[in-house]
Amino acid sequence: MSYDEKSPIEVSAAVLLQLYTPLRRVVDIGALSDETKALEELSRQLFLESVDLHNEQVNYSVLR
Repeated sequence: MSYDEKSPIEVSAAVLLQLYTPLRRVVDIGALSDETKALEELSRQLFLESVDLHNEQVNYSVLR
């Protein structure tokens, strides 16, 4: 099927796909996975730190 036989929507979609294709970026799944693990670990550490700070605050208020 040539461009002459396609509807304007099909032609527009084909043209957009041709324009978009070179702009796609390669995604490094391994790097994303490593970054996700590091951020999850940071999140856990921050949570534990906040729990410790809360417990210190409770202990301080009880001792007062």
